[in-house]
Amino acid sequence: MLFSCIFEQVEKGRSCIVDQVEKGRSVLGILPKNEKAAPSDIPSNDEKLPTPFLERAIVSFRDCQLNFDWKKQQENASEGDHRTDSSSVTSAGDSSENEIFTTEVIEDYELVLSESSSDSMRKQMRAFFPHEHPFTLHRFLVAAEMKVERACAMLQAHIEWRQSNLPIEINTIPNETKNGSCIFQGFSRDGFPVIYFRTRFQTPSNRDVKECIRLIVYTVERALGVLGDKRDSEAGKVVVVLDRIGETRENVDFDLGRELSSVMQRNYPERLHMVLVYPTDLLYICIWEVLKIFVDATNRERMKLLHSQEQLQEYINKSELLTELGGDAEVDLRL
Repeated sequence: MLFSCIFEQVEKGRSCIVDQVEKGRSVLGILPKNEKAAPSDIPSNDEKLPTPFLERAIVSFRDCQLNFDWKKQQENASEGDHRTDSSSVTSAGDSSENEIFTTEVIEDYELVLSESSSDSMRKQMRAFFPHEHPFTLHRFLVAAEMKVERACAMLQAHIEWRQSNLPIEINTIPNETKNGSCIFQGFSRDGFPVIYFRTRFQTPSNRDVKECIRLIVYTVERALGVLGDKRDSEAGKVVVVLDRIGETRENVDFDLGRELSSVMQRNYPERLHMVLVYPTDLLYICIWEVLKIFVDATNRERMKLLHSQEQLQEYINKSELLTELGGDAEVDLRL
């Protein structure tokens, strides 16, 4: 008797949610084929269906669905059928109705919520930064974990930095251009510009951190510049080759690493496609295995530790790869 009362209440609540969600489907234009929304169901321009309502509808439906599945499990258990697999439960009784509702409504609404939320955030940012490219707004939103206020603050700081530091004139980096510690050369197999950072030319005891940063920024801007219109798209990223040939302990530069990481994160979010580290030995791999615990999954996937030139050529064609790394590209490594 108790289960019957619970089931009846759940079904009433579920029916109400179905009606409201179907109305929302009509408003947003995600109707089944050959079905049109009634004019009375479509609100005027001043009567927008709020996104929080859609979120509540999804959550409420899922709660009802869980209660419904639980009720079915109890009925099956009382009949001696101890199946607890959720797929078995949802396939019983009115499974076709539940399955259609779940796939056609919930997935559609989650997609709409995701897209509408992202579009809404970009529109909010557009009000403050009308001259910035939409992809720039997107990059900073992603870097700010889709938090508009934080993304706006980051972008404003970047604009001020850009006005103060760009473009970089080559005569402002005379010492760092002599040995080619950071150069742009060719493209990866995926079509991304490749930047080589040659660590053996880094000497913490005899360098200017600010000049090193200017050289790297100069190189990044040059690499992105060759992309033209693709710069402001998903193709506007770079591949970095961390060339460790000849590296010693004297070349390890933690201060530069920290400063570079800060500048890149604040001003070039979502610009890194991949980092190819070559060569790597057992010690380097062990260190990375420890450090990657503190790195998010996306950036972990971007790091590729390579121990042979053949592996390098899986990512960069031999014709584009520097000769010192087993390629055929002979270039002047000095700017």
